[in-house]
Amino acid sequence: APTLLITGEADGSVGPEVFARIHEAFTGPFEFRLLPRLGHFPHREAADEVGEMIVGFLRGGHEREPAIQR
Repeated sequence: APTLLITGEADGSVGPEVFARIHEAFTGPFEFRLLPRLGHFPHREAADEVGEMIVGFLRGGHEREPAIQR
Protein backbone atom coordinates (compact mmCIF):
# COMPACT_ATOMS: atom_id res chain seq x y z
CA ALA A 1 0.00 0.00 0.00
CA PRO A 2 1.22 3.55 -0.64
CA THR A 3 2.82 5.05 2.47
CA LEU A 4 3.55 8.66 3.41
CA LEU A 5 5.80 9.23 6.43
CA ILE A 6 6.05 12.80 7.71
CA THR A 7 8.41 13.80 10.50
CA GLY A 8 10.04 16.93 11.84
CA GLU A 9 13.77 17.45 11.53
CA ALA A 10 13.92 18.94 15.05
CA ASP A 11 12.04 16.04 16.68
CA GLY A 12 13.65 15.55 20.08
CA SER A 13 12.10 12.11 20.55
CA VAL A 14 12.76 10.38 17.22
CA GLY A 15 15.67 11.79 15.21
CA PRO A 16 15.76 11.64 11.41
CA GLU A 17 18.57 9.07 11.52
CA VAL A 18 16.00 6.52 12.68
CA PHE A 19 14.40 6.72 9.25
CA ALA A 20 17.58 6.42 7.18
CA ARG A 21 16.72 2.98 5.75
CA ILE A 22 13.03 2.71 6.56
CA HIS A 23 12.04 2.71 2.88
CA GLU A 24 13.49 -0.82 2.67
CA ALA A 25 10.61 -2.05 4.83
CA PHE A 26 8.01 -1.03 2.24
CA THR A 27 7.28 -2.76 -1.05
CA GLY A 28 4.82 -0.24 -2.47
CA PRO A 29 5.09 3.46 -3.19
CA PHE A 30 6.74 5.26 -0.29
CA GLU A 31 7.40 8.91 0.47
CA PHE A 32 9.40 10.27 3.37
CA ARG A 33 9.03 13.94 4.18
CA LEU A 34 11.52 15.44 6.63
CA LEU A 35 10.27 18.91 7.50
CA PRO A 36 12.87 21.47 8.60
CA ARG A 37 12.39 23.41 11.86
CA LEU A 38 9.52 21.16 12.98
CA GLY A 39 9.51 18.86 15.98
CA HIS A 40 7.58 15.81 17.14
CA PHE A 41 4.15 17.14 16.13
CA PRO A 42 4.47 18.46 12.56
CA HIS A 43 0.72 18.08 12.04
CA ARG A 44 0.20 20.65 14.82
CA GLU A 45 3.22 22.85 14.12
CA ALA A 46 2.49 23.26 10.39
CA ALA A 47 -1.07 21.99 10.01
CA ASP A 48 -1.74 23.58 6.62
CA GLU A 49 1.51 22.37 5.06
CA VAL A 50 1.12 18.84 6.40
CA GLY A 51 -2.55 18.76 5.41
CA GLU A 52 -1.65 19.72 1.84
CA MET A 53 0.95 16.94 1.72
CA ILE A 54 -1.56 14.38 2.91
CA VAL A 55 -4.30 15.49 0.52
CA GLY A 56 -1.87 15.49 -2.41
CA PHE A 57 -0.69 12.02 -1.48
CA LEU A 58 -4.22 10.68 -1.15
CA ARG A 59 -5.13 12.16 -4.53
CA GLY A 60 -2.47 9.99 -6.09
CA GLY A 61 0.41 12.43 -6.13
CA HIS A 62 2.79 9.92 -4.60
CA GLU A 63 5.98 8.67 -6.17
CA ARG A 64 6.55 5.17 -7.52
CA GLU A 65 10.05 5.06 -6.00
CA PRO A 66 11.11 6.05 -2.48
CA ALA A 67 11.22 9.84 -2.26
CA ILE A 68 12.94 11.93 0.37
CA GLN A 69 12.06 15.58 0.61
CA ARG A 70 13.86 17.99 2.91
